[in-house]
Amino acid sequence: MSREEFQKLLGGYATDTLSEAERHALFEAALEDQELFEALAKEQALRDVLQEPSARQQLLDALGPPRTPARIRAWRWLRQPAALAVAGGVAILLVVAGLALRRSRRPAYREVILADVPAPAAKEFAPPPPRPKPKLQAVLPRPPVLHPETQIADALLLPAAKPAPPPPRAVTVARLAQSSQQSADLARQLYTQPNTTALGFAAGALPQTHAKMARALAVVPAASNLGVRYSLLLKGADGEYAPARLDTEFRPGDTVRLRFEPNDSGHLYLFQRDSTGGWRLAATQRVLRGQPCLMPASGALQYDRPGRKELLVVLSPREEPSLATPETAELDALAASVSADILKATVSSGESAYAVDMRPQAGQQKVAFEITLEFR
Repeated sequence: MSREEFQKLLGGYATDTLSEAERHALFEAALEDQELFEALAKEQALRDVLQEPSARQQLLDALGPPRTPARIRAWRWLRQPAALAVAGGVAILLVVAGLALRRSRRPAYREVILADVPAPAAKEFAPPPPRPKPKLQAVLPRPPVLHPETQIADALLLPAAKPAPPPPRAVTVARLAQSSQQSADLARQLYTQPNTTALGFAAGALPQTHAKMARALAVVPAASNLGVRYSLLLKGADGEYAPARLDTEFRPGDTVRLRFEPNDSGHLYLFQRDSTGGWRLAATQRVLRGQPCLMPASGALQYDRPGRKELLVVLSPREEPSLATPETAELDALAASVSADILKATVSSGESAYAVDMRPQAGQQKVAFEITLEFR
């Protein structure tokens, strides 16, 4: 696929106008070319924003209705009787004003009488008397103008008050996450905020019309928090998977799969604790920003005995070969090190939850959290 064809498909993907065959061809090309894959991952930010009803309405309000060309609007106006009357009156006024101005510029002829006037006698030139030198006066500097606050502080001999430092980000997040509803709102905000870097890339890569839309959406604040939204799917009697609440108590023999939707591209790892208490790799997959994926990709999680089943999910922006052959101690240390920075909150419906890294440093972010399934 040529570069121009990819750019056209990239613009159609952002506006959701591609057919199924074109979307499949675009994903195939992105999987073979790392540069195209990163461009498609960044393009997902504009697609997510355009799919939001509020952002789409904001874009339509910013662009406004299409304007008719000036020549067409002028011709329509001149075809109206009132406009013709006004134009005729203005033309008559211009003609009358031109004639009046032309007459006023004609020179007036006046009779001038010349007389011989004798020149006055020359006078002797006398230098003017010297002027007295002015006396120099000392110029004193003006006293400084002090504000009332400064005068009061000087009078009381108190130092000027310094502004209080802003509270740490961790304290602000802790206060906002005092209740489950506040935690869910904060997690959703950190998860759904678009990325201005991706919007800037889209504005340069798309055609002129799409670039204008990207500039209109640039008012949206930037985001830098890695996160994932996940849910559970239970296989029914008809063989189809349907969403289940996260606190569902499953029966032995139930077939369960996990649905993940990351807000950035990277690699997703799913680990399962075995009977010996160690972690083993159950599935791994490369994911795209905003694209849902099912894990395991083929098959499902099925347990024939009752008990508590522990799963560990790791989302990393980069591929980590060390996780392909994990050590239990390393995975436990990883989960413990990032647990304090992970905001995990369940939505009000109870069928999905967010897990977001709250650290502001994008290069250090990594999402790791546990999921517990109850089989009784």
